[in-house]
Amino acid sequence: MRNTATDRRRDHKSAALDGDHRCRRVERSYGEPNAYTSSRKRSAMRRRQLLGASLSVVTVGCVDAAPPSGPRNPPTEADAGSPDPTDPSDPDEEPPAFRIGAWDLLEGDDGRLLVTATVINDAPGERSGRVVVAVTVDEETVEAGTDVTVSADDESHVELLVDVPFERFDAGGSLTLDLHRTD
Repeated sequence: MRNTATDRRRDHKSAALDGDHRCRRVERSYGEPNAYTSSRKRSAMRRRQLLGASLSVVTVGCVDAAPPSGPRNPPTEADAGSPDPTDPSDPDEEPPAFRIGAWDLLEGDDGRLLVTATVINDAPGERSGRVVVAVTVDEETVEAGTDVTVSADDESHVELLVDVPFERFDAGGSLTLDLHRTD
């Protein structure tokens, strides 16, 4: 015997798959009103869409563009190889013949700041100058200096004892060291 309810279901499914006019599929996208949506729901959906659009327009005017950060021209590979990329001098330029070489900051025997420096003379003749150190601690500047004469193609070691306690300088002082030619 044949089961008529099962056959009807099977016929209904096959009709839906075959595109029978009795079964229709409704295709719609999310949030889009269709024939089955009530007018109340449609007006609520329109309000939400209008509110979303108006908020996006309002917030665009409130957001400032962030200023660009970083250098206008980023460092190049040539800058990476140079000793100090921020130094405006020509890297191919030789250092001056009469100059201060290595220097150091030490604590003297009496607790004061001791500055040691090497003065280099690569010139073909003898050079004379004055080594001056200026130390600033707590907005107070103290200077010390000494005269130096260096033979051609030679160097000389100088020591400057500054009347500032080393501990006070070490806690937050600054220093400049200069060589002024006197010949």
